[in-house]
Amino acid sequence: MAQQMRALMAPPPVALPGTASVHEAARAIVVRTVAEAQDPATTTLADLCSHAYVTVPPTASVEQAVRRLHTPAMRRVPVVDGGRRVDMGSLGDLAVEREPDAARGKRSGVPPVPHRGQTRTTDPPAVSAAHEGEKPMEAMREETQAEEPQIGQERAQSEARLGSLAVLQRRMRELLPTLPAAVALGHQAPVRDALAVMRQKQLSCVLVVEHGQLVGVFTERDVVTKVAATPLDVDHVPLRDVMQPDPECLQLDDELIYALHQMLRGAYRHVPVVDEQRRPTALVSLQAIIDALVAAFPHELLNLPPSPAHAIAPTPEGA
Repeated sequence: MAQQMRALMAPPPVALPGTASVHEAARAIVVRTVAEAQDPATTTLADLCSHAYVTVPPTASVEQAVRRLHTPAMRRVPVVDGGRRVDMGSLGDLAVEREPDAARGKRSGVPPVPHRGQTRTTDPPAVSAAHEGEKPMEAMREETQAEEPQIGQERAQSEARLGSLAVLQRRMRELLPTLPAAVALGHQAPVRDALAVMRQKQLSCVLVVEHGQLVGVFTERDVVTKVAATPLDVDHVPLRDVMQPDPECLQLDDELIYALHQMLRGAYRHVPVVDEQRRPTALVSLQAIIDALVAAFPHELLNLPPSPAHAIAPTPEGA
């Protein structure tokens, strides 16, 4: 977490002037525009965007960026250098930076994320078929015995590092009291109902159910690509026509690290949690993962010296 934001910077982010129309923007702004029955072609971004926001310099540490995102519950923080915007840091970037190997399942001393039903193990070194045929059994046994101390040491190191990731190994079942309840609508409900619920409860998505079982998810991205971009009658078109069917989901016995893994793999911000009958019980968000990391590492993330040059935005980012 000592890495600076400069190391995470990608190509310059897309920027639009305040006079741009909402048709040129996306997601939360479009949700707000459609829900208020405004014309996306004539409503400007200056009418809807947040004017109170917080920024960080490229030299800021990842801890400082996480702290600024956590306090006002924002999802993104602009990176500004000399008064000029140079990048946009997101919750996903910072969550990956916290433990990139565990999140992506790469091997760097930590076993990769296993598939469901598997346990984390440290595999012994593979012996090639050529060596197997050339070496007598006694030599192979001696070689294996000689490598056992190294294998044991690597296993101990892996277990020690995984100990610091205990927060990501917590199961959905024990996290349920801390997760927001799933907000679900029937698959025949009109799109207007979903927009109204998303705006009223400040949600980025709603789940879609049929006979109580999860069948789809309707997100801000769907509002942009399927509702605002087409002449759709939101009062009569049902959610089943615009939802994303059969979404990725988590079981109650899955670990939190699986949620992060699915978000990284599918570029999601939310993953629903379902029970044995596939009934939605909760929703895991990137914000929830950041909150869990902050709770597990309060000293590293919250006990930072104050920075007078940066004020905390009084309201959450987005609509």
